[in-house]
Amino acid sequence: MIKDLSKWLEQQGKFKEYILPGSNPFAIDRERWLRRDPGSIHMRLDKNGSIEYFEQVPFKSREKLLIEIENFLQIEEKDNAQKYVKYYDPIQSTGQMYHQINELFFNNYLKYGFFNSDIPKVKENEFPGEMQTIYVMARQALYDFIFKGTNQTIKPFIKKFSRQLIEIQICKTSKGLNFKKTAEAFLLRTALMKFIGYEEGSILAATTKALYEKLSIKLKDKETFVECESDPEFYFLAGQLGYYLLFQSEAKDKNFGMAEPIMQVKYANQLKRHLRDLFETYSHAIKFNYMTVKNAMSMVLGYLTSRERIDETNKNYLLAGLIGKNLLLQSNKKEEDKQDGEAK
Repeated sequence: MIKDLSKWLEQQGKFKEYILPGSNPFAIDRERWLRRDPGSIHMRLDKNGSIEYFEQVPFKSREKLLIEIENFLQIEEKDNAQKYVKYYDPIQSTGQMYHQINELFFNNYLKYGFFNSDIPKVKENEFPGEMQTIYVMARQALYDFIFKGTNQTIKPFIKKFSRQLIEIQICKTSKGLNFKKTAEAFLLRTALMKFIGYEEGSILAATTKALYEKLSIKLKDKETFVECESDPEFYFLAGQLGYYLLFQSEAKDKNFGMAEPIMQVKYANQLKRHLRDLFETYSHAIKFNYMTVKNAMSMVLGYLTSRERIDETNKNYLLAGLIGKNLLLQSNKKEEDKQDGEAK
């Protein structure tokens, strides 16, 4: 039996991971053992074809997977000069989930599987050290979630590390203000939160959709005095305003980390002060009678938050405002066309 096992391993190839039936690893009829045996064996081969990782899981992996991606950030696509809100197909397999997490959170730097002894090397502006550190800490949880079908160990990754990865992209890997990929990572994070039962995911999506509708009316109001009505509205609008003001930069070669100062602020007053400084820096590029910007500035600067320190929930709305569809640009066709050119 050992000899047969050795021959079988040699034929499988190196650096590969396998999930086999628990009771009969060499069963030909996979459907039969799936119905009969809830357990499975997880195994990885090293460069010599030897087993370097082995675990017997006493339960069946999830048979069906459906993670729906809701585009509440209104990310758009262009087709024949027409813009439309992009539709994202749901994730329905472990392979799709692995590739989405790899692409959107780790910039495609992961090799298939999570137990390769060769950890992806740091590369400036693509795979920074902070991203590598999170991968090392979270790879067991990612493996458990994707390949075993367990949700418990992945919760810290989805709750904390996935948002940190989005912030790292904004500060380290996104050149200029091209945040489309970062926005898609934000949508995936929210979808995963809802999938494992975090109510915050559903609240975040629903509240952001409502804020888009409400602010699209408020920002164009020329008759009445408008103001922020809640902390989520304040932080979302601050993110929108921050993106718009940074967008006024006329530098031809946009640097990495343009929005990093916004990500680094810890307190509401710091955020207001930074937005005021940005407005003074780029005021020459903003039309004096541009009502939407004037409304946005007065709403943000005049609002008093319920607490001074920016907590985890409000950081989500600040991020959503920064990387989602920008309402301030939508009213200015010239700037919108310029944004499309830079995104390409």
